[in-house]
Amino acid sequence: MKHQVTLTLQRLAQHEPPRSPGESELRAEQRGTADPTPSAPETDRLSLTPAVIGAGATVVGLAVGVGLSLAAASKRSDRDARVAALGGEHSCGSGTVLERQCTSIRAMDADAQDLATVGVAGFATAGLCAAATLTYLLWPREQRAEQGVGIRPSVSPVGASLAIGGSL
Repeated sequence: MKHQVTLTLQRLAQHEPPRSPGESELRAEQRGTADPTPSAPETDRLSLTPAVIGAGATVVGLAVGVGLSLAAASKRSDRDARVAALGGEHSCGSGTVLERQCTSIRAMDADAQDLATVGVAGFATAGLCAAATLTYLLWPREQRAEQGVGIRPSVSPVGASLAIGGSL
C-alpha cells in the first residue's frame, strides 16, 4: 500500500510575528478550528463468536446430561423389573441356577452406572461452559485510544516543522 504525504510551507505574513512551537495549535484551539480530541478512549468491540460457541457447548452439555441421565434411569427401571421377575434382589446370590439372567442384570446395572457417570460429566461440562461464557461476556475490557493519524505543525523564528503520528 503506497501513501503520499505532501507538505507545503508558506512564508509568514510580514505583519504577523513568528510563532513558537505549539503556539499554532493554541491559536487554532482558541479560534475553534483545531481537531477535536476524543474525551474518553473508545472500548474495544466485543466479538460474540466465542460467546455463541460457549452457549452452544453449554446446550450440548445439558442435552448430553439430560439424555444420558434419562437413559440411565430407564436402564435401572428395566433392571429392577427383571430383578422383580426373578423373585427379588436375593435371586442372584452365589450358586444360583439363574446365572445367565443374573449376568444380564449385572450388565444392565453396569450400563446404567456408565450412562449416569457420563450424564454427570455432561452436566459438569455445561456448567463450565456456561461459567466461561459468562466470564467472557462480563469481564471488563481494556480501553485503547482512538485509531487515526495526527498532524502537528510547528512554526518558530528559525523555521517550520510538521510532525505526523498515529496509532492503529
